[in-house]
Amino acid sequence: MGLEEILTSPIAISVYIIVILAGAVILSLTFLFMDVSRRKTRYVETKTTVILDAAGKPTNAVIGGALLASGSKKKSKKEPEGNDPTKGERFPSLCLFDKNHPDFEAVTTDSGVTLESLTDAFRQYAAGTKGLYYTKSTIAAFLAGLSCSHTMILQGMSGTGKTSLPVAFGEFLASSTEVVPVQPTWKERSDILGYYNEFTGRYSESQLLKALYGAGGTDAPKIIVLDEANIARIEYYFAEFLSLLELPDPSTRKVIVAPSGMSMDPKRMSGGQILLPTNVYFIMTANNDDSTFAFSDKVYDRASVIDLDNRAEPFEAEPRPGVRISQPDLEALFDEACQRYALTARDQRRIATIDKFLRQAFEISFGNRVLQQIRRYVPVYAACGGDPSEAIDQVLSRKVLRKLGAANPVMVRSRAGELLSLLSSVFGEGGAPLCEAAVRRYADNG
Repeated sequence: MGLEEILTSPIAISVYIIVILAGAVILSLTFLFMDVSRRKTRYVETKTTVILDAAGKPTNAVIGGALLASGSKKKSKKEPEGNDPTKGERFPSLCLFDKNHPDFEAVTTDSGVTLESLTDAFRQYAAGTKGLYYTKSTIAAFLAGLSCSHTMILQGMSGTGKTSLPVAFGEFLASSTEVVPVQPTWKERSDILGYYNEFTGRYSESQLLKALYGAGGTDAPKIIVLDEANIARIEYYFAEFLSLLELPDPSTRKVIVAPSGMSMDPKRMSGGQILLPTNVYFIMTANNDDSTFAFSDKVYDRASVIDLDNRAEPFEAEPRPGVRISQPDLEALFDEACQRYALTARDQRRIATIDKFLRQAFEISFGNRVLQQIRRYVPVYAACGGDPSEAIDQVLSRKVLRKLGAANPVMVRSRAGELLSLLSSVFGEGGAPLCEAAVRRYADNG
C-alpha cells in the first residue's frame, strides 16, 4: 500500500477527526480557564480598597480580602491573620447585638395601667404627638386583636393609617416597631429569614431575623409589620411562622436559621435555631386592589382582622408621654379582662344562632380557633371601653360572614333576606351594622 493510500484510508481519516476534536476541546478549556482567572482577578481588584497614610501613600491594609503594600498586590508574610474582629462569625450582626446589649432587658410597668387607660392614652398620644387620628373603637379593636392572636391583618383603603398605627403604638410603648417591606418575588422562607452565602462563609441576615433576635433580649412588646403583606402570597413565605404560632408550648417554637450550630454563633442561638419570642406580634398590612393576592382561609382564621376604611375626624389633643408596660403585664391585663367581661349566656346564644343558620343555609361555619378568638376579643374590647355587641358584630362580619364570598352566589343572593331578618331579631334593628353591610355586599356581588 502506497503512502497516499495510507493517508486517505478510513482509519487515517478517523485519527484526523479525533486529533482535531481533541485540539478543539483543549483550546476551549484553555480559553475557559483564562476567562475564569480574569474574572477572579477583576473581582479582587474591584473589592479592594486602598488606605492611604498621612503622606498620601498606600499603607498595608486588608480590605475586602486583598492586601496592598506600596502598590503591590502580593500578601505580606508579616501580616497577621485574623484582623477582622468578626472572623469566624456566621452571623456578625447578631453577634454584634450580643456585644452591645445586656443578656436581657426587663421593662418596669407603669403603675395604675388598665386597658381603658391604655386605650385613651394611646389615642391621645397618636393625635397630640404624631398627628394621627383614630377612633376609640379602632384602638380598642387593635388591643383586642393583640389579645387573641400574635398575627393581625390591617386591611382597607390606602392612606387610612394601616402602617402608622402599629408604628405609633410601638413608639408609645418605647419599643420600636420594625417595618419589613414585603417584595412581590417572595416565595419561600429564605426570602424572609435570609440565606447562607457560600462565597463569604456567612449568613445574609435579613431584617426580620435581626428583629426577632433583638426581641428575644427584652420582655417589652415587639411589633413587626409585614408591610403590604399580600403583594406576595403570604402562605408561601410566612408558612413556617403560621405553623410555629399554632404550637401550644412556646418553648417548642424554634425558628431554624442554620442546619447546625457552631461555637461562635450568637448567644441565643442553639443548634442553628432561635426561639420565637412570645413578645412578638406580626402585623400584616393589606391593600385590596388588583395588584395583590387574596388571603387564604388559613391566614384569616389564625389572624385578628381589622378594617380601616375611613379616616377618623381630627380632635384636640396635647402631646403626652408614652406608657411603659411589659409583655407579661399586658397579657395579665388581657387575662383579667377575659374573666371580668366573659361572654354572657345571651351573647353565646346569639353566636350559636348565627352559626346554626350559616351551616344550614350556606354550609359554612367556623372552628374552635375562631370561637376561642371571639371569647378573648369581646371581653378585651369591653375592658377597653367598648360595647360587647360592637365587638361581636366586628368579629362575625370580618371572620365569619367573610366566608360568604366563597359560597354559592345564587344561594347567597336567594337567602340573604332571611339572614338579614335573623340578624335583626338576634341583635335588634340595626344592632349589627357591619354584619348587615357584609351580607348585602356579598348578595349584590353574587
